Amino acid sequence: MKRLVNYLTLLAVICLGSCAGKEPIGGTVDPDTPSQYKIMSFNIRYVNANDTGETNWEVRKYAIGKMIAKELPDVVGMNEARTAQRNDMKTLCPQYTHLEVPGTGTGQGGNVTMMFLTEKFNLLESKSFYLSETPSVPSLTFGSGTQWHTCLWAKLEEKATGRSFYVFATHLNTGSTITDINARTSSAKLIVERIKAEAGDDTTVYLLGDMNCSWAEDDAKRVSLQPFFDYGLRDARTSSLATDNVISFNGFSDKERTQKSNIDFIFYRKATSLEFRTITSSEYGVTYLSDHWPVVINSIVF
Repeated sequence: MKRLVNYLTLLAVICLGSCAGKEPIGGTVDPDTPSQYKIMSFNIRYVNANDTGETNWEVRKYAIGKMIAKELPDVVGMNEARTAQRNDMKTLCPQYTHLEVPGTGTGQGGNVTMMFLTEKFNLLESKSFYLSETPSVPSLTFGSGTQWHTCLWAKLEEKATGRSFYVFATHLNTGSTITDINARTSSAKLIVERIKAEAGDDTTVYLLGDMNCSWAEDDAKRVSLQPFFDYGLRDARTSSLATDNVISFNGFSDKERTQKSNIDFIFYRKATSLEFRTITSSEYGVTYLSDHWPVVINSIVF
């Protein structure tokens, strides 16, 4: 009930700010009006020949395009998109500017991409790095697995207000061995180091992606998320004023899953997350948009 009251109070504040009738300064939104940012994280699943029927990418891509068009998120961080899928997304979502990690797009991994609404934001800066001991060059992830894992970040400026913020998108490694867990933890620590170096400690930051571990108490892999919490990032699933807490990984089935399958995250700081939502609707023409549900937050920044 307390969360609901806070949620309604903030909505009233936004409404009052939007309807106050103040003259915009320099043709922009009044600086006292909070900015509203809708941020999405989505593992779209790579093109897989074993995916048939409505799970095939050639079918799912149109449903995903419809979902993006309806939801119209400001920023989307995507996982697993190969080159052909990236091209499809550019065609299906022309209102977005698309970013990617250079030299990726194959089964070698590192397939983190991002897109943002072109009309709403200016791109001030964007870079990427590998989650490894040699982050500036293509490299494997701290001794775990045979694929690259990366982080892609962008500094965006809202055209109407001049407010800027950072979005970091990533996809951590899989596996449950000690080596895998340590690699994931080292990756999280590296991401925190880069957030500190690029964004400092006082700027709005969103961190999103498939972390391949959960925060469930019975998940031995949860330790890999600890660096994010230690740095003061907030988990939107548990801290938003409204949340559904639906399990994000579905595996293209309605099998009942535990909290250990809640592996898709949106972390944030210097913002207020009004709502965390998992998009499970079948209204777009397929039962499953991917083997992961997209997750999205509605947030405000003052």
